[in-house]
Amino acid sequence: MSACADPAGGGGLLLPAEKGRRAVGHLGIVLTVVAGLLLLEVVAGLGVVLLTSAGMEIMTLPDVAGYTALPVAGGVLTLPVFLRSWRQPALRIDAAGISKVQRRGVETVPWSALDAVQFTRNRGVLVLRVRAGATLPWKDRALEQPLALPYYALGNMFRPRRRREHHDLIVAAVERFAPGAYDDRPWRFRKAHHKAAVTS
Repeated sequence: MSACADPAGGGGLLLPAEKGRRAVGHLGIVLTVVAGLLLLEVVAGLGVVLLTSAGMEIMTLPDVAGYTALPVAGGVLTLPVFLRSWRQPALRIDAAGISKVQRRGVETVPWSALDAVQFTRNRGVLVLRVRAGATLPWKDRALEQPLALPYYALGNMFRPRRRREHHDLIVAAVERFAPGAYDDRPWRFRKAHHKAAVTS
């Protein structure tokens, strides 16, 4: 499902969560972990054969359960990455601000609370720079100092072109409703963390 105009009107942007596409990508990660662990076990077994001069029959000592236990455990541990796909919200940008749209409601960060909008270096995460004194919808008190908030993860990790398209749509929408709010410098976690430590 592609981006579309905001059904509420006003020419806003509604970027669907694309949960199915995200789930396929995350499922690929889970299967890669399982296959990688299985391959690692086989390579480790061959290494034992070469280093100890043991016969190849040592490879048959573990049964099927012995070979699959570690890959299955790895798959189970990474399964939450796949399940998380179904909890992804849609992103809406309109005159009210930048919002996450979910079944349980809409969470909006108003333009008045923002100093700037940035992306991470790979354009994978939308970061909101919230000004001091602003109040976020999920907080009871105003912020005592500025906050860099990784707010929304763009999907399509295996389709960089589509991610770039979503990035461009978001930038255009931000510039339409809050001209000058977009900062094209990539946001870096380490640099921001260091700056916060110095100022605190």
